[in-house]
Amino acid sequence: MGACPTLCLQKTMPNRKRSEGDVAVAQQGIPAFLGAGDFTYRSGSAPRFVASNGSQLEDADGRTYVDAEAANGTVSLGYDAQILKDATRAISAMPALPSFCESELRLRVAERLEAEVSRAAGAPGRISFEVGGAQGIELAMKIVAANRGWGPVVTLQGSYHGRSPFTGALSASARYRRPIPIGVGEVVRLPYPDCKRCPFGLIRSVCEDACVSYLRFMETDVSGAPKDVSALLFEPVLNVGGMVLPPAGYLQAAVAQFRASGALVVVDEIFTGFHRVGPRFGFELHGVEPDIVVLSKALTNGAA
Repeated sequence: MGACPTLCLQKTMPNRKRSEGDVAVAQQGIPAFLGAGDFTYRSGSAPRFVASNGSQLEDADGRTYVDAEAANGTVSLGYDAQILKDATRAISAMPALPSFCESELRLRVAERLEAEVSRAAGAPGRISFEVGGAQGIELAMKIVAANRGWGPVVTLQGSYHGRSPFTGALSASARYRRPIPIGVGEVVRLPYPDCKRCPFGLIRSVCEDACVSYLRFMETDVSGAPKDVSALLFEPVLNVGGMVLPPAGYLQAAVAQFRASGALVVVDEIFTGFHRVGPRFGFELHGVEPDIVVLSKALTNGAA
């Protein structure tokens, strides 16, 4: 289980002097044949796991861990060998086809997905398949550009929409944007309303919906003329930024405001779709009806 790994081979130049980066890699205990950006080595030490059962992992030293992350959001079934055995038997008679070939199975999945998403979004739609979450966000923004042109895109602080050059530019973290600077047009980042860590330094008892007021302020240029916003892109529950559920009414206000100015509403359900936060889709928590929904992660639970 888990997303398919991506292999990037970086050639080591002969006679290259040992850099500060090499020293840092050695100090972190990263093997010499792995790149410094390998996500496994995000701390000073990386345990090497040898066994698993349910939500528990065991390392080579016999220590037991509880996996609360679920392999970056893909393995919601846990480490259950019997589930994998049953799934293997179930798919043994299915045809192994490239993604660009049609099959009855693909059509049944698409028809079921369309019915579920259309019911929740309040209007009939169409399903398009891509190869991953970042590519799904990129496809969504291509649809935005084709229908609304390429104006400013409104996202929320702390959001995460992928690590590709394009989706990294839409994500909030500078560490995703810094390595490959790429222009995606104007990106306006609104404060994500986290009442436990208020971006305006207020407390809930005295807050008069400062985040909603800031929405109205950010929608206009300095001159006061409405911006030609092409899209509002958001996560129903902030994930990488700290598992934050915005207060009731905030996303309703944002959707109503930017849709009134012509923007398409794009919901990133990669982490929150398929009952992970309660209802079938995270946007149902807020009573909004998006124009475009991007699904991944629990759609296949990392099994391709």
